[in-house]
Amino acid sequence: MLVGHPKLKNELSRATMEEVGSRCTFFALEGVKGLQRPFISWLLEQCGELPESDILSDEAAEFIASRLVTSMQIIQYLDLGFEEAYQVGQKPVSAEMIEGALAQDINGLESTMTRSGYNLKVVAELVNVKPTEIRSFLQGRLSASRAQELRDEMLAVGIPL
Repeated sequence: MLVGHPKLKNELSRATMEEVGSRCTFFALEGVKGLQRPFISWLLEQCGELPESDILSDEAAEFIASRLVTSMQIIQYLDLGFEEAYQVGQKPVSAEMIEGALAQDINGLESTMTRSGYNLKVVAELVNVKPTEIRSFLQGRLSASRAQELRDEMLAVGIPL
């Protein structure tokens, strides 16, 4: 049994790993995807005896659930929100406080690729271009036709976009 990062499936599908990959069955474990709000409620229930509404506003919980994808992200940004609220003496934590702590490009293309194990260097090697061209692609500085070519190549090698 092999358990690993989403990138492992793509690596095992390559010609160099064909013998191992052909013996594997792949299952996608989506974690809390689609269940972010219930996960937040469950998490807060496990942490103490205070009601959720005394700790985190409904708007903040909905904001987190709508913007974050993984349980690790949810926990990290709840921690940041709690720390910030503690420092200013605010209770419950508001949506504005969470929004202030949230990275602006948390669901951007580069963040999505990084969560799947693909940094600039790895992507550049897979599609046979220089890392600077991948950086330009991510920043939207390539021509539309070249950007589409790169997007097609990335999808062809299994990079999630």
